[in-house]
Amino acid sequence: MHRIGMKQFKTKSLWIFLLFVFLISHFISAHAMERVTVGFIPDGDTLRLSDGRWIRLMGIDAPEMGHGNQRGSCGGDMARQALVNLIGKKSVNLKTEGKDRHGRTLGKIYLENGLCINTELIRLGMAWVYIHGKPDEDQKKWIDLQKKAILQKKGIWKLMKKSSPVIANRRSYRFHLENCTFAKKINTRNRIYFASAEEAFAAGYAPARNCLPDPICP
Repeated sequence: MHRIGMKQFKTKSLWIFLLFVFLISHFISAHAMERVTVGFIPDGDTLRLSDGRWIRLMGIDAPEMGHGNQRGSCGGDMARQALVNLIGKKSVNLKTEGKDRHGRTLGKIYLENGLCINTELIRLGMAWVYIHGKPDEDQKKWIDLQKKAILQKKGIWKLMKKSSPVIANRRSYRFHLENCTFAKKINTRNRIYFASAEEAFAAGYAPARNCLPDPICP
């Protein structure tokens, strides 16, 4: 019985060890850098690689481009051109972070010199911080960069038009115009008021697209 017990213990320990190795290798591979080549850039926060994969720049958002009869958002062309200038048709380093609800791979793009493109777009005023849940360490730094870009009227922020007051949700980090139906549904404990969209952006909040499809020129 003692020998059988020891054998079962060793077998169980081996399986635990193999599971641990598998989880560690999966974690490393999921967060490892890979060298990729940019194929096509449709807007300021999305790109398609030469191998066909679609990449959505994680943690940021940019004005929408127009499609067909649909009018684009104010600053959409400017944001796209900024991304093209930075990485168009280049080989870059990609660090992936899962996928979004559209099936696109979320990631951060880095140049050979270590420059993070996600960070650079915020610094240049060509995108805004887009938080899910609580801001991570990178996004906390991005909020500071965004404040400076707004104050200095960089990039899309020089196109920013004064909006009416907005209501933000502390939990979702999204803001709405006061008369938006969804703004009225925010729990009073989570409501935070800003005098304008510009102030909400400076605090790290992002526009709710169902209420503000063109947040730069509302």
